Amino acid sequence: MENLPESPFSETISTSSSLLCNTHSSPSSPMVTQQNSVDLDTLAPNQLVLLLHDANLREKVIDQLIKKQDSCKDLAPLVWNTFNAVYMLLMEVIAVYWNLSPSKLSMKESTRACNALALFQVMANNPETRRELIQAKIPCYFYPFLKPSRNDKPLEYLRLTSLGVLGSLTKFDDQYGPMVLHFFMKTEVLPLCLACMDQCDELSRKVATLIVMKILMQVEGLTYCSATAERFYSMVQDDHETSWMLQVLHFNIYGRLNFLQYEDSYNIAQMDTTVQKAKKKK
Repeated sequence: MENLPESPFSETISTSSSLLCNTHSSPSSPMVTQQNSVDLDTLAPNQLVLLLHDANLREKVIDQLIKKQDSCKDLAPLVWNTFNAVYMLLMEVIAVYWNLSPSKLSMKESTRACNALALFQVMANNPETRRELIQAKIPCYFYPFLKPSRNDKPLEYLRLTSLGVLGSLTKFDDQYGPMVLHFFMKTEVLPLCLACMDQCDELSRKVATLIVMKILMQVEGLTYCSATAERFYSMVQDDHETSWMLQVLHFNIYGRLNFLQYEDSYNIAQMDTTVQKAKKKK
């Protein structure tokens, strides 16, 4: 993907974000005034995506694209394949980084970033663009929002939306499922989800728990979580806050482990039976 930031923490992003913020406050040119006079409701999605480059219209354009996601089935590939569209959406997301710690995030800023994340969720729901998101490591830009922070509604709103994007990626039963699973394990999304399960609001806890459970339902995911004592203990330790979701999670872990042991025993028994039959034939 051309012109994507190399890292969610790079200096180039800081510069780009500053320029983005400056364009928000810059006076409107005659061309912008003329564009603002256009009724965005009447534009088709392929026309709207071309306006994402305009910082003065971007917020309204994103809002219109979200409204058209049900009527436009090809919205995900349209946004992904439009030059610089994904880059502009990333600028909307990372523009709030510097208001995270200490938290100075307003609800308006949070809502604007969440709308951009909603379009990433549309792409995460599409098999082809899901693969592209993973190959470009786009979800890494959402990880800073997953760090718990109590009593901060704008950040909690942003966190819940980010978890929604990650949740949409956890379709491990399709052809790109193994790629997504490997990416999640490689980028250590599990510790972030566990932290959300411990300290965040109820909705974020539920979504984070579902993500972890889906990972554990995969043999590779469970193997990864059980590979070391530290990883396994982090999943089942007792100092997590008590909740029904964690009880379900613990039941899921032990249930999967028992199932794998049964499956291994069954496979060994089948192999032994095959060997015995071969000997009898001789």
